[in-house]
Amino acid sequence: MNIDVTDSKSVSTGIGKVIKKFKKIDVLINNSGIFKMGESLSFAEKDWDKVLETNLKGCFLMSRGVFPYMKENQFGKIINIGSLLSHSAFPNRAAYGASKTGVLGLTRTLAIEWIKDGVYVNSISPGMIDIGREHPSKSVTESKILSKIPIKRLGKPKDIAKVALFLASEDSNYIVGEDIRVDGGWLSNGYFE
Repeated sequence: MNIDVTDSKSVSTGIGKVIKKFKKIDVLINNSGIFKMGESLSFAEKDWDKVLETNLKGCFLMSRGVFPYMKENQFGKIINIGSLLSHSAFPNRAAYGASKTGVLGLTRTLAIEWIKDGVYVNSISPGMIDIGREHPSKSVTESKILSKIPIKRLGKPKDIAKVALFLASEDSNYIVGEDIRVDGGWLSNGYFE
């Protein structure tokens, strides 16, 4: 099933199909996202809109869409995927940084609004994760990236998955409105260039 997270009708239809098949939704992981980089003065408005629509509006629409079903059961876990750029600024990434910083703010707001209904909202901010592609900035080499990661390796998708599994479990039932940085120490070490 494909859901266009930027379209409320598509979101509603998709969530309806999940409810019809499984009768409830216990966990939502908002992981839809796109990345475009470019100098802020020349960054195309249509690209800005697309990044913010997908990364931030999509997170909002999906969360709002599942909330009534979670509220009905007085239980649910919403896990939003942020970024290092939820906490720090990298040049030529204004749209992505704004969208992911917005995800962090949205996480905190929904968390305090919805916990009374048994819905836990938290986020994960991944660091540099090895997904089999080179860095979008050709001047950024793997050795340059590794020089800023105290653990001296790129993250793996399973590093994020394990934290998501923890947040989805009852072991995290006293964690509300938090962001867990999974970055190998990157933000404690600073930025390069």
